[in-house]
Amino acid sequence: MTVLKDLEDLRGQAEFTLAEAETWLEMGKLDDAGKRLDAAEKLLSQEGSHEQRAELLRLRAEWHQRNGDAGAARKAAAEAVSEAEASGAVVVLLHARLVQASLDDRLSELRKLNAQAERLGHRPLQLRAAEALAEAALASGDAVGAEAAARSGIKAAKDSGSYARTKRLQQLLDAAASRTAPERTAALRPTGP
Repeated sequence: MTVLKDLEDLRGQAEFTLAEAETWLEMGKLDDAGKRLDAAEKLLSQEGSHEQRAELLRLRAEWHQRNGDAGAARKAAAEAVSEAEASGAVVVLLHARLVQASLDDRLSELRKLNAQAERLGHRPLQLRAAEALAEAALASGDAVGAEAAARSGIKAAKDSGSYARTKRLQQLLDAAASRTAPERTAALRPTGP
């Protein structure tokens, strides 16, 4: 960051600060994430691209969601999608739409976004999409769909050598498998006399 400040590279500083905010969010450190989001917003008010503003708004939506403010999360997610559309950045747009669909557990939309992320082959986005789909499927009572999404995400992580998100995907897989186990056991039991 010091080099970016020395170079007076505001966009570089904003990018770095957004990455810090995302890291704090993933760690569950909401106060630290909020501070970094505020710092990024200040930097982006001076200079920034649609893509960076979309990333800021997407992270802000996630931050609001984790703080229990669904209304603010939905507003920020809608603004993130709008900025991402203006940026023309495919990954940023998919990520913003993914957060937006996750807020309301829109299962059919999450399935489409998951398929798009898989076609694109962007591993971090694939892992996030698989996680969001598994969570929404589990919440809707579709344990089989949740299990499939979690397994797909875990496979993508292993194929890429990534450890990112695998803990949460494994938790979702375990939860889904525990719900489908009784169904599988019943299907294996012989019927009739």
